[in-house]
Amino acid sequence: MENLDEIVNSLRHSFLFKEQSHQQIVEFIALGTIIDLEQNQTLFSEGDPSDALYLLLSGSLVAYSCLNRTKQKIIIGYIRQGELVGEIGALSSQARTLSIDAKQPAKLLRLETQTFFEKLEANPSLFTPLTSIIISRLGKSAARKMGQHFSKVTLLISNQVSSDLTAFVNEFSQALNELPIKSRVLEAKDFAEHFKQNASDQEIIQFITELAEQNDFVFYCLDHQDKQWLTHCLYQAERVIVMVNDDDKALSKPLLPLLEHQCQHLRCELLAVHRDGHTSKPLSRISNTFQFELHHHVNLEDKKTLQRFCRFMTGKMKGLVLSGGGFRAWAHIGVLKAYIDNNIDIDILGGTSAGAVVAMLFAKYRDINTIINKLHACFNVNPKELKKYTLPVISIMDGEYQTNSLKELFGEVAIEDLDLPCYCVSYDLTHHTQYVHKQGLIWQAVRASMAYPALLPPMIINGDMHIDGGITNNLPTDVMDKLFMGSGNITAVDLGEPVDVSDVKHKFPPILKLKTMVAYKLGLRHQDYKFPLLRDVIFDVMFCGSYLGTKQNLQYADNVLMPKLEDFSIFTREDPDKMIELGYQSVIQSLK
Repeated sequence: MENLDEIVNSLRHSFLFKEQSHQQIVEFIALGTIIDLEQNQTLFSEGDPSDALYLLLSGSLVAYSCLNRTKQKIIIGYIRQGELVGEIGALSSQARTLSIDAKQPAKLLRLETQTFFEKLEANPSLFTPLTSIIISRLGKSAARKMGQHFSKVTLLISNQVSSDLTAFVNEFSQALNELPIKSRVLEAKDFAEHFKQNASDQEIIQFITELAEQNDFVFYCLDHQDKQWLTHCLYQAERVIVMVNDDDKALSKPLLPLLEHQCQHLRCELLAVHRDGHTSKPLSRISNTFQFELHHHVNLEDKKTLQRFCRFMTGKMKGLVLSGGGFRAWAHIGVLKAYIDNNIDIDILGGTSAGAVVAMLFAKYRDINTIINKLHACFNVNPKELKKYTLPVISIMDGEYQTNSLKELFGEVAIEDLDLPCYCVSYDLTHHTQYVHKQGLIWQAVRASMAYPALLPPMIINGDMHIDGGITNNLPTDVMDKLFMGSGNITAVDLGEPVDVSDVKHKFPPILKLKTMVAYKLGLRHQDYKFPLLRDVIFDVMFCGSYLGTKQNLQYADNVLMPKLEDFSIFTREDPDKMIELGYQSVIQSLK
């Protein structure tokens, strides 16, 4: 076999074979069949029979699961040189529970299950490390289900070759050193200093593997021209951060194909580094070319923004999720005011419907009085302006006032241009799935998130129909948990069920003729009929699916705030100051 000695020497550093001799490893390899995978090629898929197990000889693999409806890939973990693949399925004779693709070109040893068992009997010294590997992998699997999995190795790639990368790395390293973690930040010059002469691929892989084992977090900070080190760091990275500055007009030509092909199985985020505290050009000019999971802004003159980025990088971020709830959303403002007054960090905001409005307003203005004044300006209008009716082809109201108000509140600002990360959710009627708005124009995203079915027209974005996110997810903590990769701290603000439970008994027949209804309205007959308001019926139907979802999503929250809003309905426009105070007090009570 080509490069057999090199493969054997690399396997001797792995946990499974560290006590095995060179000859024992050679004999083990001889039992199986060598297979090669191209980048992104699938080894096996979820549901396939577990007819063999594999040993990764070189390259790296990614394990993932697919959502049934959307086929979206959920990354579970990464497999590196010297690790076993599919051993649990082979031992249990159960179908594959995950899919495995080649993250990079990979060489594997395929072993029939029976052959492997026979080798274990002949060489019992393999049994102890194998047991430890299985126990460790099962523990990691349980941790992921409990929301305790987080990227340990991050590759930060500068979009351009500039002094900004070095300046950022210096500030970033200093901020990390202030945290109670063991971390390492390396640039290209650090690799060059360590390998003073040409090093083999195996030596470099061994170096970066040891770094990951010795530290809580490792950050490789390179520019897109550091091709020699990029290739090896991509081998180990679990997350990629693309760094741009205010002078960047687009992603560099070499970087885009790297993201699209070599980073297909990696979580990719975008970092904008500023020096004057303001984004001179909209970040949307770059984010439109690639779908990033998160957008970060760091101002090198503002230490708080760098500290926030560090919390995101080390799994210590703090998020606030605001539920939908109509005019009850005034209570959200009280919660935010209490956070500011008590110096509680907010690193990211998420929300649905009215919660989305408040979340985006705070992310944009960061000033409570400004937010209150702008909302009062929106709501202090003739109620007739809020209820302009139209021919009910697709909705009862025309949506003019709601749309124009959101345009006035947010202008043409995009979500990714907000200094504070933010998202909201809507329901995509075209594809029958939840949609998370993390980029694009704020007013469009919020308008989609609050498009009450039948009352307001759906919001069309890229040809797809979006309606109120509260239909299925009125408290999107699950979205934040996914963004957090199960780490961090999430506080949920639940404004209660959108429509109050009623003990009123209704009375009317199953057939309602027009003549009967006209007579009832004129008071001529059937005065004992008891009808619900059409508005309440619509809202009850709209939110019935989200009641259970909200209860389920509370499991993702570390803290839950429930302002006492029993005296207010989602339609109550009176006494917003009282609702603000109730929201404020819910925070104060939680701090005691």
